Amino acid sequence: VKLHGITPPSAGNPKMGLDVAEFGNDFSVGTFRYGGFVMPQVQWGGVDVTQTSRIAEAHYLENFCEEVFVDSNGLGAGVWSNLQDRNINAHRIMVQGSPTEFAIMEGEVLGQFDRIRDQMWWTLREWLRTDPNAMLPDGESEVQYGLIDQLCAATYQRVTTTNKIKICNNDVMKEKLNGKSP
Repeated sequence: VKLHGITPPSAGNPKMGLDVAEFGNDFSVGTFRYGGFVMPQVQWGGVDVTQTSRIAEAHYLENFCEEVFVDSNGLGAGVWSNLQDRNINAHRIMVQGSPTEFAIMEGEVLGQFDRIRDQMWWTLREWLRTDPNAMLPDGESEVQYGLIDQLCAATYQRVTTTNKIKICNNDVMKEKLNGKSP
């Protein structure tokens, strides 16, 4: 983004990712990705699931999104079903579910992931590590706290007893981020 600015590429419509929060210190966050380009995230808080569904739908339509991927464990399940009811192309992401891939780095299989959540963090890591066209918004464009800080808070380990790859849990990341959820 520092090289190219925050104008998305002209080809194609974005995909939206949605992490849902309700009240408290956390925010619901919408992320818009055009291929390798990620726009600055939008955040909102202090509203219930129905209001979050309406806000997410407005962002989805305003940005001409192809589809939205909703973290559907917990509160997100209600948002996903509300979006489906409104004919939004919404997909459930069950981060606590079983992984579908193995951790591979530079051709070496390191092990299976513990959960989909771990697989998703790893996939994001590998995209940023290997794709020269990956573009993230800089820290100044973040509303609440820096995306790069959030990404750097995640660490992984190979659990030797199960040979699974595990990304550190949210509580560890929250501690690194002064109480904010990644």
